[in-house]
Amino acid sequence: MFELMFCTKWEYLIKAIVKAIELLHYTVWYAVEENCIYVSKYYWDNGVKEDVLVLGDEYWHRKKQSEMMIEFIDDPDFDVWYYLSYSPQIWQNWESTDGFLRYYNVAVFEIDLPFAK
Repeated sequence: MFELMFCTKWEYLIKAIVKAIELLHYTVWYAVEENCIYVSKYYWDNGVKEDVLVLGDEYWHRKKQSEMMIEFIDDPDFDVWYYLSYSPQIWQNWESTDGFLRYYNVAVFEIDLPFAK
């Protein structure tokens, strides 16, 4: 298992994500933008697929409750990664037939997420 962190703020490295998964089909790549609206999970299933987990109110409630706990974790990371392991939300597939053009030259927080409403 490898953990790579990129500080790209508003844009997913979609070309790198897709290429990594095409080369190594067992790769699973998670990405979240800084507003914590949703998390993307990219993986191989006869092509690169994306599932989305909308964070919503449950995430923000847990975040507030766990802020003190983060202080006691050795080498704490972004709290959304801890949340994923116990999230009651359901991952939803977000199909792309155009190679994820929705992420090219656009800030991720400006993406029209169909599940967020």
